[in-house]
Amino acid sequence: MPVFLETLHSKDLDIRTTGIYNLGLLSSEAKAAIPELIRNLENEYSIVRWSSAEALSRFGLEAEAAVPALIRRLKDENATVRGWAAFALGSIGKKAKAAIPDSVQLLEDKETVVRSNAAYALASIFPTNASVEYKAALPILMKALEDQDYAVRAGVAASLEYFSQDNKVVVPALISTLKDENITVRKEAVISLRNISRILQEEAENLQETEEALAIVKQI
Repeated sequence: MPVFLETLHSKDLDIRTTGIYNLGLLSSEAKAAIPELIRNLENEYSIVRWSSAEALSRFGLEAEAAVPALIRRLKDENATVRGWAAFALGSIGKKAKAAIPDSVQLLEDKETVVRSNAAYALASIFPTNASVEYKAALPILMKALEDQDYAVRAGVAASLEYFSQDNKVVVPALISTLKDENITVRKEAVISLRNISRILQEEAENLQETEEALAIVKQI
């Protein structure tokens, strides 16, 4: 382990990036390297920045401290860096909530890999009440649902389950997606429709219970 940590300071790019890659493979056993990997996200060389983001993606939630630095890399001039930063944030999950606004914007990135990784990230990061907090993102998501890349469409279809309160817009779009040529996209649409249906059913049952309780109170 100490050997790999030392390579993160090397001026030789090959040595440094190899060390970063090996630390990523070690994952949870290499948690001590996370602070140095975060620092390397600011390196002048793009290969060091994206290698660090890739390595951090293997730590999952343990890399939560990297969220601010990874968010900055979502605006990196290098597409590979932007893509891996989005992927790493997705691997962190709900704790990377602060990345949602910039990740939504990446759904309009000119590079396919960036858009697909942003879609993956959003499907992992969006909170269950996204309709309330991120309603402004819905138009961009709906547009991305027609992206030429199936991975983008699949990620967006998965994200839409968190917009159950906008079901009048989301449900018809997901139903149309059931005709998508790609099976992964169709599966994500089915899962989202099923989950939205469950949420709406639970809300209806809660409303009925509330109405019944009010009726009982009035009789007292």
